[in-house]
Amino acid sequence: MSKMIRFPAVQDKTGGLSRSTIYRLEREGFFPKRRVVTPRIVVWDETEIDEWIQTRNGGYGLIPGTRKADMLIDWCESNINRAFSLQSPNSFFSSSFVTSAKSSSRSAV
Repeated sequence: MSKMIRFPAVQDKTGGLSRSTIYRLEREGFFPKRRVVTPRIVVWDETEIDEWIQTRNGGYGLIPGTRKADMLIDWCESNINRAFSLQSPNSFFSSSFVTSAKSSSRSAV
């Protein structure tokens, strides 16, 4: 039988995810289901939590629906759209983003 753990241990293992985020991910099917022991006590199977963490690319994956994942998706989409909307490939490299990156790398030398 697997060890059952309570919320503080789950939160420690998941890097500090909040209770509401864990419950939302569970409801959406992205997190292992909790088990109700009494009306005021719920537990999770530690093995299931450990397996879930491993499925997150070794613990470093983004969790769908979290603010960090949404921000990364928005940033990628806007930069991809910007890159494809440029008239010529060379104009991308003369953009203010790349130019400021080049100038900051030169000043660091």
